[in-house]
Amino acid sequence: MKKEIDTADRPSQQPKCSAAELVTFAAASFILTAIAGLVGYVWFHESNKPPVISVSKKQTIWEVDGKY
Repeated sequence: MKKEIDTADRPSQQPKCSAAELVTFAAASFILTAIAGLVGYVWFHESNKPPVISVSKKQTIWEVDGKY
């Protein structure tokens, strides 16, 4: 004797996403893809250039009691 299971009261296993969730997911995916693409572009096209680090002082350095 088989029992019939009523599935009408059970929620769906895959709930539907709202439009706001889909738009947010699409925007976040686009931003992450754009950042990854830009990093990859810079990495492949400018990899032969050494990093440029520049240090400059804006005012005179004062020494007081042997300390700067």
